[in-house]
Amino acid sequence: MGTIATLERIFWFDDQARRKRYPNASKLARRFELSTKTAQRCVDAMRDRFGAPLEYHPSKRGYHYLDDSLFCSDLGCILTDRL
Repeated sequence: MGTIATLERIFWFDDQARRKRYPNASKLARRFELSTKTAQRCVDAMRDRFGAPLEYHPSKRGYHYLDDSLFCSDLGCILTDRL
């Protein structure tokens, strides 16, 4: 997967979570024409590799942020180190 495509997915998911739209892997997959499995790996990478404070909300069937961190504002520095 290309770096630009990955960034687009991350920024879209981040925006949806910030707006309290409770995005999930299925929505990400539909939006970017991915398999659900690939979309879930993207969400997992945001949380596990890049430190996004995401938590799944079962009743909303989607993710939300545990706090109002500056995750994507700091993402440029993080990506330089980890991609």
